[in-house]
Amino acid sequence: MSENQANSTQNTKQYFFRASAADFKKIPGSPIAYWVSNIVRNLFCGGQSLEDLTISDGQNITANNDQFLRNHWEVAQSKVGLDAKWRFYAKGGEY
Repeated sequence: MSENQANSTQNTKQYFFRASAADFKKIPGSPIAYWVSNIVRNLFCGGQSLEDLTISDGQNITANNDQFLRNHWEVAQSKVGLDAKWRFYAKGGEY
């Protein structure tokens, strides 16, 4: 094996993950999250679910839409963003 091939193999190892299919079954919905550590994976075994600890109807709620929501044409573009007064809001809409 040449020196270039050895370096390439060594560099590739840092990006290689091995995961068991049985480990995915520990996470509800079995997402493919091969990069999670054993500690994170084991958080899903036998503990309380996030659903048990929170209350949500699955929507973003402002508590006062008339005060806090504006349509995109009502706010100057320069006043929208992370460092500005207004931010984008995923309201949704009709089905």
